[in-house]
Amino acid sequence: MEKRGRVPVPGVLLALLTLACLALSALIALSPLGSGSHRGDSSVDLERTSSGDELIDAALSATDCRTGGPLNVLGPTVLTPSFCTPEFKIPRPERLRAPERSIVVVRVPGHTFGTKNSGDPVPGLSLIKMLMADWVLSNRDPDSDEIARLRRMIVDSNDESADKIWEKYGEKMITEQVRKYHLQDTKPEDHRWGYTKSSLPDLALFVSTLRAENPGSPVLWWMRSPARKAADGTVQDWGTGTLPGVNGSKYGWDNDGSVVASLSYGPGFVVASFTIGDAKDQTEDVHEAMARVPYFQRQYARRTHEDIITVEALAPGE
Repeated sequence: MEKRGRVPVPGVLLALLTLACLALSALIALSPLGSGSHRGDSSVDLERTSSGDELIDAALSATDCRTGGPLNVLGPTVLTPSFCTPEFKIPRPERLRAPERSIVVVRVPGHTFGTKNSGDPVPGLSLIKMLMADWVLSNRDPDSDEIARLRRMIVDSNDESADKIWEKYGEKMITEQVRKYHLQDTKPEDHRWGYTKSSLPDLALFVSTLRAENPGSPVLWWMRSPARKAADGTVQDWGTGTLPGVNGSKYGWDNDGSVVASLSYGPGFVVASFTIGDAKDQTEDVHEAMARVPYFQRQYARRTHEDIITVEALAPGE
């Protein structure tokens, strides 16, 4: 029979220390700081205490904890509205509201959200030219003539240039971009670039990732200076491109202008829209959706009084 003696003092201390650690872990799990999802670091769960608009605003107005300055949207960072904490857990509320004819999607670092129809597949229209141009620049060594052709695809939305690029490289430009950028809804159809199907979350993710991984990309710089009139005479100035704070835009439309799209980026965000309607319809719908977001409310306030009145008229009450 084994003889049992007293437990050594170090063993008692170790047991007490273990119990204390377990109790502390339980308290942390029950506290606000322990309720977020774990993704390799701690998260703060604001879903039960903040509205979707406040969370959007937190991301758009974020401070970089590493520098103490504004969020560097071109690289990975830690998000916080006014103090340094681990990355916020931003839920996916359908907080943006717009008429059913339009889809509006916003991407902030690490998160995409939008109107209730934001996941619907849409024709990529000329927004697909961004993926094509980026593929050529990343996978080939284009000469000056081809670079000029890529630029016309973005700045002038030139279809003839896009046709020549497609004839040369084909749909692998799209399929390889899908794998590279982890796109979920984008695929070529009918062996023509203009029939490529996509979704606004995919397109916003592409531009957001491009900004983070290759901020000097010519595609991003070309988006900063879209021609006032496209190659076919269409005036490129509607939708997301009319939002305050936007730095660059790409536009798309069908031949008769009854379907339009736009995608823009600014400090801390990418916003995209697709509308079964004309350019004026999309502009109204985008402003209606974004006027509820505090970040854009502050941007609007810096403009003329006339603009503020227009925005207030577009923003329905809660």
